[in-house]
Amino acid sequence: MDIRKLIREKESQVCVGIDPPLELTNEQKLEFALQIIGRTSKYVVAFKPNRQYFLGFPTEWMEEITREIRNRSCVSIMDHKLSDIGSSNSAAIRHIASEGFDFFTFSPFAGNLAHAAEEAHELGIGVISLTLMSNPEAVWMTEGPYVKFAEQAEKYADGMVVGSTNHISTDHLHTIRDKAPTPFVLAPGIGFQGGSPRTLLEVFDQDVVFTSSRGIIRAEDPRTAAKELRDLVRKTRDLVS
Repeated sequence: MDIRKLIREKESQVCVGIDPPLELTNEQKLEFALQIIGRTSKYVVAFKPNRQYFLGFPTEWMEEITREIRNRSCVSIMDHKLSDIGSSNSAAIRHIASEGFDFFTFSPFAGNLAHAAEEAHELGIGVISLTLMSNPEAVWMTEGPYVKFAEQAEKYADGMVVGSTNHISTDHLHTIRDKAPTPFVLAPGIGFQGGSPRTLLEVFDQDVVFTSSRGIIRAEDPRTAAKELRDLVRKTRDLVS
C-alpha cells in the first residue's frame, strides 16, 4: 500500500504501535492486537507491531494480524530494527515477507542498508531506516551520525525513523530533509515521551506519520485516543501551514 496515498485518503497521519502487555499469553497477545486494530483503524493509516513482543508467534498468527490490517485499509510495519549482514538479513527479510508486512524498520549501524533494501524491494517490502531516534539515550546521534544515516536513507530506504522529542531540534530536522527529501518519516515520541508534532509538521508536512503505542493501546478507550491524536495532528498542521 502507498502510505502517502492513505494519508490523503484517510486524512490521518497516525500509526499505532502494538506492544501487548508482557503478562499476556501468546494467544491473548494475538487477540489484543486484533482488538486494537479493529477499534482504532478508522483514525489511523498504519499499525506497527514490535517484534520483541511477538517473538515465538507462528507465521500464520502474524499473517492474521497483517491481513486484518490490510482489510482495514491500513499499512503494516514490522518494528524489527533489523541490524545484521548478508544471509542473516536475508533470513529475517524473507520471514517478514512471509508474514505479509508492507514495511520493516532497519538499523543501519552495521552498514548494510543497501543490500538489505535491495533484497526487501525484490520481495515487495519497504524499508524504514533508523535515522535519529526519540529516546534520550540517542542524543549522541545528533553529534553527526544522523546526517550519514539520512544520506543512506535517501539512497536506499523508503522511510526514516525521526523522533519528535526535545533533543531533536528544528535544525536537525531541516538537515535531514535537505539530505533525504524522498523518504517519508515515521516519528515516535508523541505522548509518553513528551514529543510534539509541531516542528516535524513544519518541516515534513504530510510526509510524516506519528507513531504512538502506550498513549493509545493503554488508554481506557483506544478508539478515542486514536481519534484525539489524529485530530491534534490535523489541527497542528492547519496552524503551521
